[in-house]
Amino acid sequence: MARYDHLRLVRLPEQLERRKRPGFGAAPARDRQQHGRRITAELDQAVATQQRRRPPDAVNPSLILRVRMTGSLLESDWEALGLTVLSSDADRTLVLFSSDDEMRDLRARVAAYSGPIPAGQAGAPYANFVASIESIGTVEPMDRIGLRLRSDGFVEPSDFDAVPELVADIELWDFGRRELRQRKLGEIEAYVVALGGEWLDEYIGPSITMARVRASGAVFRALLSL
Repeated sequence: MARYDHLRLVRLPEQLERRKRPGFGAAPARDRQQHGRRITAELDQAVATQQRRRPPDAVNPSLILRVRMTGSLLESDWEALGLTVLSSDADRTLVLFSSDDEMRDLRARVAAYSGPIPAGQAGAPYANFVASIESIGTVEPMDRIGLRLRSDGFVEPSDFDAVPELVADIELWDFGRRELRQRKLGEIEAYVVALGGEWLDEYIGPSITMARVRASGAVFRALLSL
């Protein structure tokens, strides 16, 4: 199947470079309690926003976060929290994948950082990690519209509403092993077919997972919120 830059389910319009970094630099000095409250509130808002956008009959949901950092990090630091680094760019913006909405380990680190310093310790737990988080947000539905569709005038999700039929490619993030991506693709196929769409073709490669779909604009708009 030819590769076209149409619609990406859980991926930004441009593939950002994935790379492991050597570790944290010096974290900025912060008011720990204030910073912890803000990061927790931003995390709560990002989760609530994605839960609100999900169609009630959507496939097994996943969570995509956009995190801005002030310092460098190792992918293993996020993986230890059950999060997968999908991409990173030069300004230290990360896109992270979580298979659930709870993210208890991340929340526990933020709580420990913003709480009392344990006896016998010089500083707060996880200070470099949490203080290096500048902000947490979500990837917007419009961010998932690929370049080809944008060039055809599909800039906002509402641009799909009046389209009776559209053939486009969807592309998943590389968020795990082949069998995980294959399972996710199967869930999406069932969802598309249940909404009256047609699953035309698919490709699962070493790092690329794509499918070609014929469906109404309303179906494609629903896919932007998965």
